[in-house]
Amino acid sequence: MTFRVILAWLTVGIVLVAAVYWLETIAQPSSRRVVDVDVPELPGRVWLVIGAYLLATFTVGAILMRRRSSDTIPSRRPALKWLAAALAATVVGGQAALVFAEPWAVAFLAPAAILPTLLVMTYLIRRLGTKVNWPLLSVALVAGTFLAPTVALLLTPLVMFGLLLAPGAPQATFLVAFAPLIVFFSVATPLAEEAAKQVGVVMLRARIRSATDAFMVGAVTGAGFAIVEDFLYISANLQAVDWPVVVAIRALSHLIHPLLAGLISLQAYGLIRSGSRAGARDRLLRTYVVAVVLHGLWNLPWAIIYQIRPLWDPLGGILDREQADLGANLLLALVTALVYLPLVFAMWKALVAGLEQLKVPVYASAQEEREALFASSWRHPVTRLTTFVARQARMAALADRPAGDFAPSPVVKPTPLRAAVVPKKTDDHASFRRRFAAWVLDFSVVFALPAGLVLFLRISWRPDVAWWLPLALAVLLVIGSAVFLIVARRSVGKALLGLRIADSRGMEVGRGRLVVRELLAKPLAAFWAGAGLIWAAWDPKRQGWHDLLAGTLVVEVFLVEQRLQDQPGHAKSRQIRSG
Repeated sequence: MTFRVILAWLTVGIVLVAAVYWLETIAQPSSRRVVDVDVPELPGRVWLVIGAYLLATFTVGAILMRRRSSDTIPSRRPALKWLAAALAATVVGGQAALVFAEPWAVAFLAPAAILPTLLVMTYLIRRLGTKVNWPLLSVALVAGTFLAPTVALLLTPLVMFGLLLAPGAPQATFLVAFAPLIVFFSVATPLAEEAAKQVGVVMLRARIRSATDAFMVGAVTGAGFAIVEDFLYISANLQAVDWPVVVAIRALSHLIHPLLAGLISLQAYGLIRSGSRAGARDRLLRTYVVAVVLHGLWNLPWAIIYQIRPLWDPLGGILDREQADLGANLLLALVTALVYLPLVFAMWKALVAGLEQLKVPVYASAQEEREALFASSWRHPVTRLTTFVARQARMAALADRPAGDFAPSPVVKPTPLRAAVVPKKTDDHASFRRRFAAWVLDFSVVFALPAGLVLFLRISWRPDVAWWLPLALAVLLVIGSAVFLIVARRSVGKALLGLRIADSRGMEVGRGRLVVRELLAKPLAAFWAGAGLIWAAWDPKRQGWHDLLAGTLVVEVFLVEQRLQDQPGHAKSRQIRSG
């Protein structure tokens, strides 16, 4: 780090401070909305834009499921320049709309949230120079858009409660009590979000075939998460004074989320593929800790500013609310130049080093390899981070090669139980129509049957039937269906239609996995208006989100048994032929 670099950072900081001061004092009217810690109420048009984006993402993901891997991307990069120009035009146009025509500012919300991700993803694809597995990345995008934010929202309060109630960590309890915003944004949120962004790798663990695919799945999942987060952050600060700083900081975060999620996904893939389980687990844990620390450093300045800003008001009338908001935004602009830009610079160098090691380059000497992978010093934190990322990426990429400690563990072929086998043809998977019919039957048994019985009693001869009777019948039927599901390992509707649940290896699904599928994965799939259940209509293996999360398949027993009987040497086929 040279003196000129420090001087350049200070210059950028002064320019940002001057720009924010001009926006606060000149461009912004006096009647300014006060930004509280609570999330403000968003206009209906903002929710319309967010809903349209979610629907478009789901539709595009479904369309991309039908595409094949494209050819290698050309080396030229005209799209990067156009995307950067479009992002700059979005910042300028959004600022002008907020100052002169505020209702039209919503039109710039989607470009401000999406264009940075397109810029980063285009760079990643062109830098890797590999084929694009569109079906794989479409599932990752949908998982990052819908499931990762939902899982993060569920995990973050649990982490906060865990810190507050930690018996052996009084310091954490003290921080939660007296600095909740700092702990929430810098500790609980990174812990929860970095874990939630791995939902894409969990869903696609049986379909990932290389380290590059694992990194791209994690990166695309993080990108989808970043877009949703941007929609919420930018729309909550949709004011002329906040627009340039918030959009700039959120655009920079689109490098943080894909990189950190991709690195953790790489180590998760290495854990699955590597024969050295202990070393792979250690690398995964170290990478997760580094990702949480970097994420926490990214959130820390913002958290500190908004934690101490309420303390500025009661200073004997020295600062009023507008002056306090002005100071917060000026300080945030300065922090952007002095903290965020160096952090993004370090992340960019780490990203370039990691992408290079995914290609597993061959070094001319051992000394050159040590300098690229192990040269580090606490006095040069950027170099230390770069070599750490390069080392972890290379070790994960070497898991693809059957040599040394990185040889893949031997796969034991399981013995199929009953009719649950790995489907070799698409026809063996249960069609969406049969699965939908099974859902209808399950719903009818649990809800429609009690309702119909009560309606019959009211109409026929017992109009004064008690209100609790249908509820009691529904509860009994739910308990009965749950017992049937645990014993038979399939629901009533699936049993009536000849469907069976199998795991990804072909064995009959275990009861533990079945409980995870029904109680955890299926509610997540049904949370977004049943989008995760409908996903099975066009998935190649007819798997919904809950099947991908739990690692299960739904097969038609008749088709599987018929194909087994047609195989030479099968017991049933011999009996048929002898008879």
